[in-house]
Amino acid sequence: MTKWLSRFLIFLLVVIVVISIALTIFYFLTNDEAFSLEDGNGDSLVKYANVGETIDITVTRTNPSSEEYSLVSSDDTVVVFREMVRENVFRFEALKGGSVKLQLQTTNENFQD
Repeated sequence: MTKWLSRFLIFLLVVIVVISIALTIFYFLTNDEAFSLEDGNGDSLVKYANVGETIDITVTRTNPSSEEYSLVSSDDTVVVFREMVRENVFRFEALKGGSVKLQLQTTNENFQD
């Protein structure tokens, strides 16, 4: 009986060690990427735009992954994407006055649109 119990305890110890190693590896391999959006003026990103006005939004990535991302307008009749000014800077143009929500879309499965 003690032989069986000692084998079981060794088996249990091995299982705990393997699970601990797997969780440690998972923790280090998971992507802790973060995004922040700025308009360059330190203002709020709730914008009211006039016709023809352009808005430049800078996307800052912390711990960037190799996943693709984009910034899109929730209403292309109000504000539409025009061009990438430089890396991570998106330029939008107002087609008519109003406000619109900009959405960050990414292929990173850790994020939802």
